[in-house]
Amino acid sequence: MKFKGGIAEKEGITFAVVQVGRDVLDVPGRARDLIPQLQEIFPDMNVVLMTRGKHNAPIFYGRPDIVNGLGDVALRHVEWKQYTLKLPDRDDD
Repeated sequence: MKFKGGIAEKEGITFAVVQVGRDVLDVPGRARDLIPQLQEIFPDMNVVLMTRGKHNAPIFYGRPDIVNGLGDVALRHVEWKQYTLKLPDRDDD
């Protein structure tokens, strides 16, 4: 899985922001299950998932005290980088 991610800070809390497709947030459990896997790349850090919704507005998933009030303003200072994460094969039985 290739993705863009970066490090941000809010009220003294440093966290990773990872851009994902809308399907990740739309499918129950998928976002929750992805975060621990992303912590391999961002160890000892909270991970917030982000996608774009209507009118390109950001939609966030993660720890509520971090995601509340996040928006494009907070993302302006993120230095985005490309990452690759090897995900285990999924059984879609």
